[in-house]
Amino acid sequence: MAEDKGSGKSLKQANFVWLCTLVTFDVVVLAVVIFPDIVRDATVSNIALARSISSILLPVVPLLLTNTISQLMKARLVYWKWSDPLPGSRAFTTFVKKDERIDEAKLLKNVGAFPADPKEQNSKWYGLYLKVKHEVSVVDSHKAFLLYRDMASLSLILLVLAASVLWYLDFPRNDIQKVCGVFLLQYLLTMMSARLAGHRMVCTVLAVHSTRKIANPK
Repeated sequence: MAEDKGSGKSLKQANFVWLCTLVTFDVVVLAVVIFPDIVRDATVSNIALARSISSILLPVVPLLLTNTISQLMKARLVYWKWSDPLPGSRAFTTFVKKDERIDEAKLLKNVGAFPADPKEQNSKWYGLYLKVKHEVSVVDSHKAFLLYRDMASLSLILLVLAASVLWYLDFPRNDIQKVCGVFLLQYLLTMMSARLAGHRMVCTVLAVHSTRKIANPK
């Protein structure tokens, strides 16, 4: 699955606030570990000041980190597959059989023969996606996939960065393990959510095409 530049950009923008929220949560976790006294003794004015500063600086973190990883690598981090990790690569051999919304016989009639090669599957699925990318159900499922995929990638990067910083600052191993445990759990939850969202996105496109034959968009 390739990413459509126009719709992909707008969907990412819509998801950006959630990525900032995730980073804010992670920064709070780190602050509790690194600056426990400051957090415990924080006053209302200090919290307000920290909130104002974070509202300016924190958006930079997800903006930089999520753009340092390619779309293909993000898919690898989600699906744990090096070759052909994109969900569209298994559209016709796996996903088409796992969604009751898809009438396989009608889909075959409407879109033609199902390819077996992963790259060909992804290419054919992406062509089908382009024809229905503005359908509400497709937009919603695509948005969810992009959100959880970026959250999973961001969580893994922050896990490595947090562990490295705490180790460099010579924090107790117990504190490092606690922080890494939180970040690892966050990664696993977002990774599983991304897999499910990717599955649903692929199936939603196929389900729409199984209901009617759709011509190429103008």
